[in-house]
Amino acid sequence: MTVNVTLSLIGSLKVFEFPLVLTNGGPAGATDTLTLLVYRNIFGGGKFAYGVALAVLLLVTVVVLSSATNSLLRLRERRV
Repeated sequence: MTVNVTLSLIGSLKVFEFPLVLTNGGPAGATDTLTLLVYRNIFGGGKFAYGVALAVLLLVTVVVLSSATNSLLRLRERRV
């Protein structure tokens, strides 16, 4: 259970291709994700440093949320 929830959380934070292919960001950026913003700033917008900063923010967010989820679920497993 712990591994599945952690991997699902990481996968949902890294979603990129569906918003790009289906809506290309949607009307006024309604379906933009963090990974889509990273892609647009690095490859399309010419703001390389801003895109890298967003990528680092994504990395920190994934590490913090996955470790918090992992520790909470392992604590729950020990109680049962």
